[in-house]
Amino acid sequence: MVYTRGIVVLGIALWCYQARAQDLVQLTHHPAEDRAPAWSPDGTRLLFESDRDGNPSIYVVDVDGSNLERVTSLENVEHYPAWSPDGGRIVFQSERNGTGALWLMEIESRDVTLLFEDASPELTPDWSPDGRLVAFTSERSGHMDLWAVPVSGGAPIQLTTNSFRDVWPRWSPDGRSLLFFSRRDTGGERDELYVMDWESREVERVTHNPTHHDFAPDWAPDGNRIVTGVSDSDRDRALVVYDRSGRLLHRFAEGFHRVFQPTWSPDGLLIAFAARAEEGARADIYLAPAPFPN
Repeated sequence: MVYTRGIVVLGIALWCYQARAQDLVQLTHHPAEDRAPAWSPDGTRLLFESDRDGNPSIYVVDVDGSNLERVTSLENVEHYPAWSPDGGRIVFQSERNGTGALWLMEIESRDVTLLFEDASPELTPDWSPDGRLVAFTSERSGHMDLWAVPVSGGAPIQLTTNSFRDVWPRWSPDGRSLLFFSRRDTGGERDELYVMDWESREVERVTHNPTHHDFAPDWAPDGNRIVTGVSDSDRDRALVVYDRSGRLLHRFAEGFHRVFQPTWSPDGLLIAFAARAEEGARADIYLAPAPFPN
């Protein structure tokens, strides 16, 4: 059994090496909308959201495109999956309670438990590196702010209070900060990237780009770089990598009608993202070699 598992891991490693030799690898090929990729902690699988069988549901696929499997049922609308740090559970948004909520699922048994009820349209949860908290976006305060809820149960914690939207929280690898995007300093006109210190709740602006939006970011595993989608004033879209201070390091994945929701692999070698090839097309999941790998 150990030997067989070793062959599987070696095969995936070889495929990743081949993928890095190419500009892009298209992981899913389907006329449905495939989006919101999320890496497993061991880097061998990707969760994603798709409506390929009807209602939007959560799926999982090996990083080489094999072993595609639906994880959640088609009876409910379910979005934005994220893995627990130990790989044993996922958190996702679902309307299975009739309104909206965050739910936890055991990967092996598929047992589901309610984490927290919230009818906000895009909760976009992310699990803290120590496994204790799930950060999410909520409108429960009257506008879109960042919140966190203990996985073991308890009252949610409001992290930001802002009249313009604070959305898409992503924990830093050391668990000390939350990366997000917001229009708080642009009069609601443009998205920029920010980092909130977990202990002090102080917020630092990372990007200052008057010509484009920065949205749906993710950290590199080393915590020193950020990958994000950008939308220029002429609507061209791409992915970019900044350093921690907001200095542009690399621009890639150009040529799509829309490219969004990038996420960095745990080993730092690949970036998964969703993209639409042309106007009117549905999104697929792609892999790109990460610039400046760890």
